[in-house]
Amino acid sequence: MIQKAVPGLAQVYIECVNKGHVMSLEDGIMEIYKEVESKGLRKQFDKQLAKMKSQSKHNHKTANELWDYALMRVKGWNPNKSKK
Repeated sequence: MIQKAVPGLAQVYIECVNKGHVMSLEDGIMEIYKEVESKGLRKQFDKQLAKMKSQSKHNHKTANELWDYALMRVKGWNPNKSKK
């Protein structure tokens, strides 16, 4: 179920579980934050989050799922062209 919702976050979680440790929700947010800052994506990331806030399809997502989705979008991922 989590893989369908947010593929990137699910992969990170699965890798952590396979290594024998589970990442906390805060760790996931921090990883995304570090990547956004290190790649200079802050303005695009904040703009994407603001855009998502007005879209009802994102109302059910957790903060981690929202941040992961926004990061994937600013990195060029298009959900309409993803592999099914």
